[in-house]
Amino acid sequence: GPDVVRHLVRIACGCESMFPGETQILGQVRDAYKQSRERGDVGAGLTRLFDFALAEARGIRNAVGVTAYSDSLPVAALNLAGRLFEKPHDKNVLFIGAGEMIELAARQFSVRSFRKLTFAGRSLDKVRQLAQASSGRATALDEALANLHDYDMVVSCTAAEEPIVRSEHVAEAIRRRSQKTMCLIDMALPRDIDPAVGRIDDVYVFDLNDLAESADERAAENRDALLAADAQIEECVAMYGEALQLLGGVDHVKCWRAIAESASDEALAKARKRLKAGDAPEEVVEQLSEQLANKLMHPVTELIKRAAMSGDATLLKYLNDMLNRGDDEA
Repeated sequence: GPDVVRHLVRIACGCESMFPGETQILGQVRDAYKQSRERGDVGAGLTRLFDFALAEARGIRNAVGVTAYSDSLPVAALNLAGRLFEKPHDKNVLFIGAGEMIELAARQFSVRSFRKLTFAGRSLDKVRQLAQASSGRATALDEALANLHDYDMVVSCTAAEEPIVRSEHVAEAIRRRSQKTMCLIDMALPRDIDPAVGRIDDVYVFDLNDLAESADERAAENRDALLAADAQIEECVAMYGEALQLLGGVDHVKCWRAIAESASDEALAKARKRLKAGDAPEEVVEQLSEQLANKLMHPVTELIKRAAMSGDATLLKYLNDMLNRGDDEA
């Protein structure tokens, strides 16, 4: 129904994201749809819906300018870190993880002229690929944690079920840094960084809650664009509903035509059989016409009876208008 259409288009537009208008969500929806189609999990109805939603979402984002205010976890992380350091591009940054979010974060840091990027994770092959793409270096996770004092900033996003960066790691790093400030950004859920780390002096920890607050600020700036997007989304919902109604009408016509063709074939077969038996052609044709009329009129007659018995004035008026129009055209 309309709620499903509205929900999907809003998601694809980025209106439901933590960071309204984020640029990655449309591609994520497209990828999920593509993977489902490849597995054969999407039927005709969902295919029609997703093709429509993806096309409309792309048009809405471009039309209302929602992408002009788009943000993401990596950008928010970079902005939060920038509040701590006057010259953040001079800092050593350690990325922990090798997934999409770390890749996006590394891209953001790289375009901001961060020159000292290090990547660590349990999969060294993936880590090396990220390091090469960002002109950084790769290291094993254990080595990175043992040398945590070398890094001014740590950005972590893994699928680990337990914290990777523990308080003893950071306490030792701060001691070896002579209390020089460290910034740790945790984009993971569950958290990669032990909450106890935030209680250590000269250490600033930002997690998803902090990023959400940043998202609220961006949402305020983006309010006009989001309102415009909502208005266009409602138009899309109405348009899709009308298209489905038309499609349903086409399906009914096809069904009715199939019934008519079946009745015609059956009556024609009987007529040919009678002609071969020597019955008078005029009599055969008259009976053929009568049989076809009865077959085709029976569903309509039943519909009129039910409308009359239920007091369906709208349907009765429509049928009456159609019959009168038929008389006029005749």
